[in-house]
Amino acid sequence: ATRVGEAWHELRSHYVGERVIVITHATPIQLVLCFCCQTPVAEHWRWRIDLGSLTALDIYGSSIIIRMVNNVPPIR
Repeated sequence: ATRVGEAWHELRSHYVGERVIVITHATPIQLVLCFCCQTPVAEHWRWRIDLGSLTALDIYGSSIIIRMVNNVPPIR
C-alpha cells in the first residue's frame, strides 16, 4: 500500500491538469479508490475490479470525482 500511495501522490503532483492513463493490476486500483474515499486500505477487497475493466477518476485540485469503476466494455 505504501508504494501505491507514493506513486499516487507522485502522479497527482507531477501531472496537474493533464490526462493520464495507468494500466495496472486490480489491487493498486482498489488501493487508489480507498485513498480517494478515505477508507482504510485494509478494506480494499470491497472494491470489485474485473480483468480488462476500466476505472476513471476526475481530479480537480483536492477534489476527486469517481467517474466509473469496473466498467467492462462489451465485446463486439
